[in-house]
Amino acid sequence: MLKFIQAYQAEGIPIHALTVQNEPQHTDAKYPTTLWSAEQQRDFIRDHLGPLFQKHKIKTLIWCWDHNWNKVTFPETILSDPQAAQYVDGTAFHLYEGRVDAQSKLHERFPEKPIYFTEGSVFRARGAIRLADILRHWSRSYNGWVVMLDHHRRPNRGPHSASATCIELMDDGTVRYNFDYFMMGQFMKYIHRDAVCVDSTSPESRTFRSVAFINPDGQKVLVVVNSSQQNQGFAVQVGQNSFQTEIPPASVAPYLWN
Repeated sequence: MLKFIQAYQAEGIPIHALTVQNEPQHTDAKYPTTLWSAEQQRDFIRDHLGPLFQKHKIKTLIWCWDHNWNKVTFPETILSDPQAAQYVDGTAFHLYEGRVDAQSKLHERFPEKPIYFTEGSVFRARGAIRLADILRHWSRSYNGWVVMLDHHRRPNRGPHSASATCIELMDDGTVRYNFDYFMMGQFMKYIHRDAVCVDSTSPESRTFRSVAFINPDGQKVLVVVNSSQQNQGFAVQVGQNSFQTEIPPASVAPYLWN
């Protein structure tokens, strides 16, 4: 890991963060995996990786776990050890098992340790519901899987197939932008770097969700999702100010004000 980071740094490419192992509780002989227990990862960070980075003044962040919502006890084991936790910036999650509120449960125990979402596909308006939930439950980021593939779902080392969520490379060399490219753009274009997610109410509905942010310049951003097949009306109230509107079917809409 040290040589990898140093080699990239030498080419002017700083590595922002890494995890010890992708999906450490998953074993599959058909592609590269390594099984780690929580105790093994804790000890490795505490006794080896953390001190190594400290010795060589490596600024790359260490994120623990990097697996599903269903085993929050894994990062809890690491973060509960002060000697290991001192080297850990935060926790990475995937979405394939468990519930998104696991992120909030971990945040309640370790509010000083950030949460990052590092792998999972979200498709179309229903996926935007999930993306809003990921952000509402304390994640500071979202990494899509997979952002771009060719029209034949390649490259892929197997054994599982994947779909390009945002961009597809066609056989004639042109690029096709899918629905998810524009869906995610409703979040990424308007929620700026270093924006802060603020507490807001969102109806308990399978087809409607919202998430609110304040950008560094003070601008407020509300992203609203309607995954149903009909218009949905809603009201927004901030202090003494309010407005009512509706959002079209299967759509994502940002609302901005100062």
